[in-house]
Amino acid sequence: MAKQTSLSQIQTLYLSLTFLTTCAIYLVPFVSVEKSGTYYILIHLVLTGLMFALWRTKELDVKKVLLTALLLRVILIPAPIFSSNDSERYLWDGAMVLAGLDPYIIAPNMPEAAELGALWPTPEEHSAYPTLYPPGALMLFALSALAGPIKGVWVWKSLATLASMLSLLIGYDLLKRRDLLRHLPLLALSPLLILETGIGAHLDAFCVLAVILALSLCEREKFLLAGIIIGWSASLKFLPAIMAGPLIFYLRPKAAVTLFISSVLTVTAIYSIAFASGFQAIGILPVFFEKWRNGAPIYNALEFMFSPPVLLWVIAIIALSLFSLSAFKARKGYITLALSLTLSVPLLLSPVVFPWYLSVLVPLIALRPNATLLAWVSTAPFGYIVLNKWLSQGLWEPPAWPLWVIGAALTLGLLLDFRFHKHKLL
Repeated sequence: MAKQTSLSQIQTLYLSLTFLTTCAIYLVPFVSVEKSGTYYILIHLVLTGLMFALWRTKELDVKKVLLTALLLRVILIPAPIFSSNDSERYLWDGAMVLAGLDPYIIAPNMPEAAELGALWPTPEEHSAYPTLYPPGALMLFALSALAGPIKGVWVWKSLATLASMLSLLIGYDLLKRRDLLRHLPLLALSPLLILETGIGAHLDAFCVLAVILALSLCEREKFLLAGIIIGWSASLKFLPAIMAGPLIFYLRPKAAVTLFISSVLTVTAIYSIAFASGFQAIGILPVFFEKWRNGAPIYNALEFMFSPPVLLWVIAIIALSLFSLSAFKARKGYITLALSLTLSVPLLLSPVVFPWYLSVLVPLIALRPNATLLAWVSTAPFGYIVLNKWLSQGLWEPPAWPLWVIGAALTLGLLLDFRFHKHKLL
C-alpha cells in the first residue's frame, strides 16, 4: 500500500510540474522577444522529460493523466500565438472564400484583395502567394472567419483544441482496445500536440484527428467510414491521406477495396464541390518548397552531395524504396510500423520540416513506441531557434546546428531500433 501511495504521489508531482511548465508558455512573449525560440525549446524539453518520466512509471494512473491532458489543452486556448503566424493566413483564406474570391489565384497583395486587406491582416511574407491549402481546409477557415477579424482567431483556436481533445479521447479508446494504455502519456502529454495546437494553432490538429479516427474505425472494421475520413484528410493536407497505402496492403481484399473506393469518392466529391463553386483548387506547393528551408537534415545532406537534376532522382529512388518496404511490412502484418514509415518518408525527404508537420506521427508512436520517431519529435522543435531573430528583427536565418542535433537524434534512434527490433525492420 505504501508503495502504491508513493507511486501516486510521484505521478501527481510529474503532472503538477507538467501543468506549471505548460502555463509558463504564457510568459514567453513578455519575457524576451529576442529569446522566444530559446524559451520555447526549453519548455518543450522539460515537457518531453516529464512525458517520458510518466511513461516509464509503473501502475500508471490513466484517469489522472487523461484529465490533466484535457485540461492542458483547454488552458492554452487564450494563450498568445507566437511560434507561427499561420493562423492569420488561415483566416485570410477563409475571409477570401466568404467574400467570393478565389484564394487559389488571388494573392493577398493583388488589387482584387485590397478591400479585404483593409479588414483582415495577413502575414507579409505570404502576401505574394495564393493559398496552398486544399478545399477541405478552406471550409474550416471560412467557418472561423465568420466570427470576424478579432474573434475569428479564437474560434479557430477553439476548433483546433476541440479536434485535439477528440483525438485524445479516440486515441485513449484505441489504446485501451489494444491493451496499450501504459503508452497513454506519449499521446496525451506529447508537447508537440499540446504546444502546436495551443501556441501554434495549426491545421495539423485536424490531421491528427483524421489519422486516429481512421485507425479507430479500421479497428472496429468500419472500413467505409475509415475511407471517408482518409478522403476528408486529403482535403485538409495531403500527408495524412497516404496512410491509405499501407492499409490497403494490410487489409483483406474486400475491406481494402471498400476503403480505397470510399476515400477516392470522398476526396473527389470535395474537390468537385470546390471546382463547381468556382475555385481553382490546385495549390502552390512547388512555390512553397522553393521559398522555405528549415529542419530538414536529410534533404540538406542530399542537396550538398548531389546537383539538382540528380537530387530529384535520388529522392525519388529513396522514396520508392521506402514506400515499397512499407508495403512489404504492411503485408507481413506490421501495420503500425508500415504506417509510421509511410507518413515519415515525405517528411524525411522534404526540404522543409516544421515541427508541427510531425504531429501526425505521435498517435503511431503511442501505438508502437520506437526510438527513431521519439528522437525526431523530441528534437524537431530545436528548429524554433530561428524565432529569436524572426520575432525581434524580422530575419529568417535558420542556423545549421539544429540540423545536426535533429540528424544525430534520428541516427541514434535508428541505430537503437535496429539493434532491438532488427527482426521487424528487415
